[in-house]
Amino acid sequence: MDGCTYYYEYYAGSKNRPSYFRIWLDCPAAGSFRLGREGWLEGLFKRLGVSVEIQTGDSRFDREFYIQTDTVDFTTGFLASPDTREAIRRIYAGGFREFSLDGETIEARRTPFSPAKDTIGLETEAVVRELKRLTGQVPEESGENRMAGMPAWKLRRNVVYVLTGLAAAAGLGLTLLGLKLYTPLRAMDVFIFSLGYVVPALLVFTVASIHLLKGRSASYKDVLYNFLFSLIGFPLSGFGGAMVLNGALDEADVIYHDARVTGKHYTTSRNSRNYYLEITSWNGKAGGEKIKVSHTVYRRAKVDRSVLIVGTRPGRLGFEWITAYRIRRTP
Repeated sequence: MDGCTYYYEYYAGSKNRPSYFRIWLDCPAAGSFRLGREGWLEGLFKRLGVSVEIQTGDSRFDREFYIQTDTVDFTTGFLASPDTREAIRRIYAGGFREFSLDGETIEARRTPFSPAKDTIGLETEAVVRELKRLTGQVPEESGENRMAGMPAWKLRRNVVYVLTGLAAAAGLGLTLLGLKLYTPLRAMDVFIFSLGYVVPALLVFTVASIHLLKGRSASYKDVLYNFLFSLIGFPLSGFGGAMVLNGALDEADVIYHDARVTGKHYTTSRNSRNYYLEITSWNGKAGGEKIKVSHTVYRRAKVDRSVLIVGTRPGRLGFEWITAYRIRRTP
């Protein structure tokens, strides 16, 4: 249109993705941002001081829109002009509910959208003209502080994500190692014990990560994603680390126990089965003990007829763990 190439798309939606109608133009830029209505989550994290939204100085515009950006100086410069803000208002008045500049394109989007029910208040050509006008307001520089060749905020975020990822990887490795070599007789007791260290460590790390991640309008997303990932990594690290320390540092002699098999069952996952025997307890535990065994031992075990000889050590942290087991048939 008038020498300007523009694009549009209608998406009918799916089970997990809403429908939308969007119009966009090519617009190379040194920064990016997104405008939308402020939701309750954005408002909550703004009040908590985690997310910091830039203000244009136009109180009406600042009330109407929530600005998400990692290039603050660039976005502030772009929205500084009253003509720019009025052009965005006109696009929204035409039925669009999202406006964004991603460094490559400038876009107006309405979601959800149904051609049978919804209408666009502005003609397509009018939206294109507004978008074209806005491309002329794009600053040439982003104005970001940079460290190690990347924006400072991205470096801080990468550091936090790497630490969280290392905790998850170490936790998974330690848990698998502990369950294979130092299987605790009562794993839940070890897990509960580890929480005494995991919970304070997780709280300290969460506070530190918030300090590093806060200060941007999209900080709440990073904080939430990192916290949810930490809820996996830290408990795994604590549980696996406790199992490994409990067994690897245990120098006590092995003690063998005779336990009668009182029950057996298996669980099935997508690609494998896990086999378990219920046995009498040598520690006086009501209801006995339950241990995971190999398929061979499971197959040989006869309920109320077989005796399982179990070798255990007391554990450096006080959690009895299994060193070996075998079936002994009773007459």
